[in-house]
Amino acid sequence: MPHHRCLRVGFSLAAAIPWFPVLTAQDGGTETGLLRHEEGASPGYTLFGASGGNTTYLIDLDGEVVHRWNSDSSGGSNYLLEDGSLLRREETGNPNFRSGGAGGRISRYAWDSTLLWHFEISDESRIQHHDVEPLPNGNILALCWEKKSRDQAIAAGRDPARLADDGMWFEFVVELTPQGEDRAETVWEWHLFDHLIQDLGDDLSNHGAISEHPRKVDLNFAANRSADWIHANGLAYNPVLDQIVISARRFSEVWVIDHDTTPEAARGTAGDLLYRWGNPRAYGRGDEEDQRLFLQHDARWIEAGKPGAGNLMAFNNGQNRGRRYSSVDEWVPPTDEQGGYSLDPAAAFAPRAEHWSYSTGDENFYSAIISGAQRLPNGNTLICSGNQSRLFEVTQEGTIVWEYVNGFSRETESGGGGPPPTGIFRATRYPPDYPGLARLGRDLD
Repeated sequence: MPHHRCLRVGFSLAAAIPWFPVLTAQDGGTETGLLRHEEGASPGYTLFGASGGNTTYLIDLDGEVVHRWNSDSSGGSNYLLEDGSLLRREETGNPNFRSGGAGGRISRYAWDSTLLWHFEISDESRIQHHDVEPLPNGNILALCWEKKSRDQAIAAGRDPARLADDGMWFEFVVELTPQGEDRAETVWEWHLFDHLIQDLGDDLSNHGAISEHPRKVDLNFAANRSADWIHANGLAYNPVLDQIVISARRFSEVWVIDHDTTPEAARGTAGDLLYRWGNPRAYGRGDEEDQRLFLQHDARWIEAGKPGAGNLMAFNNGQNRGRRYSSVDEWVPPTDEQGGYSLDPAAAFAPRAEHWSYSTGDENFYSAIISGAQRLPNGNTLICSGNQSRLFEVTQEGTIVWEYVNGFSRETESGGGGPPPTGIFRATRYPPDYPGLARLGRDLD
């Protein structure tokens, strides 16, 4: 597929196709519901939830809700599993972790919203946050924070001038095997704290030149004093490579780590970053001109069987890049047949530019936070512009063939007459023959 950079004029919400129903007016006059459905849209059902809301919705291409799951907890990321159950990240309200995306509970619901299983990672020193990922073997990956005190951070080489009084939160990933109704066994884990480099304390074991250790994370790169200094906001799994990608928002990078390790090996060099992309300044091998990602969300591989399979893609939110606009960017990582990543000495990780990108280049398509994108079987891309509560599907040429604006908020399920809709963390399109829908003969009317 040739390199294709697509800049399109933004589609006005006021220009909704008149013969489509399900349009309501919210505060400020923004139309909600289905705005566009044209020939060429990829068939299926779209799963999403209002950010911070208790309800998860499944809609068809006509914008009609065909099913919903109800919970007593607000949530974020949602997955429809192949057995027809819903996997959901939910909030516990842990006062020790005050930051966007804090969760703490992972839950699985039956088709009728019956709670089948739940598990909490939420206490004074750690919490699950933002995202989970179901694995082919039935296990679950969970993205988490672990708190290190101010003294622990300084002892590791953090500049005291860049430290908050309550220390720092470090990302870690665990793989869980669900057990019973409310238990899980941890069978694999990876901790960022084991893979740091710093150039301040030369008497520390992790001291070194940043540019000479691109597979480790610079403990002093982020200039902010926030305890949530990285704010990873998503993870995804590649079953072909047995690798995990993490979206490190405040580094404006995506990181790839190896899952094919023992927990012990993951604490050593085998757990160092295999690949990183988006902002080579983070490891001392670039400048502002080399930065490609800007506070992104939803880094993922394009799945096998879809156009661009094996490429990486992310929703590039676009904060701090000079102008207020977002893009969806796809790039080709430099891998060999065994899933290894090449890196030239003193150079940044390839590629230097995107393989495909969608953007309007202006605020018609701009979401500063949340959001995501998914490559569809027909080669189109489903985009969730989260802050705009907008879901739309574009072709490879950038033509919009389907568009929907969320009218549901965390306070109402009516889709109209209530408070303005809240954003959408992410959305996923499932084809009509997806086992979670088709095999069980789900009634979607």
